[in-house]
Amino acid sequence: MRQGFPKYSSGARKGEAGVRLVSKIVSDEFGWIFKRNHQEHDFGIDGQVEVVADDNLVTGQIFAVQIKFGVSFFKEKNRWGYIYRGETKHFNYLSNYPTPVVIVICQPETKTCYWAHFDPTQTQKSSGGWKMTIPFENRLDSAKAELLQLVGPVVDQLSALQAYWIENKIITESEIVVYVLDDIDVRTKDTGHAHFLIACGPQKSLQPRVRARSN
Repeated sequence: MRQGFPKYSSGARKGEAGVRLVSKIVSDEFGWIFKRNHQEHDFGIDGQVEVVADDNLVTGQIFAVQIKFGVSFFKEKNRWGYIYRGETKHFNYLSNYPTPVVIVICQPETKTCYWAHFDPTQTQKSSGGWKMTIPFENRLDSAKAELLQLVGPVVDQLSALQAYWIENKIITESEIVVYVLDDIDVRTKDTGHAHFLIACGPQKSLQPRVRARSN
């Protein structure tokens, strides 16, 4: 055997094969973006998936994936699905991850991938760490709708802030700001329904405006 060369191990080959399968599904079937984690920064998360809307807008919705490739991940089953066994050292890391985490197992012979959301409350203690079930019906290539539910709806923060920005600009640029409160609001110290009158200068009349309620 020749020496002095790094070795491309079978484990590394399997890891790359799984990443290629998942990346292809994410890109070709969903039209989303798969971002691979560099190996030196891989602590149990192999990549991130960013959602792209039907109008090609990147929404900011994101979830993480842990990918496993090999026939060994399909040998143990129960009545509901495949049993995935995880290591203790990854449990708190996955539990505290700031985005949803999806576990994906890939069958090398059929090139089929199955997935499940990592939910700590749905795991069980095992002899070597923890385990969870990946349902038989959870094929990754048909999971677009379920994954969208997992990341939640898109929130149009910009539209919601437009009125606030306009109101804030008026307040900061006005020389006079007069608040009008109802008697009940004064007695209850509730200013959430306050109205205010704004004059931009001594020559301009007061214009009534409604103060937005702050949450």
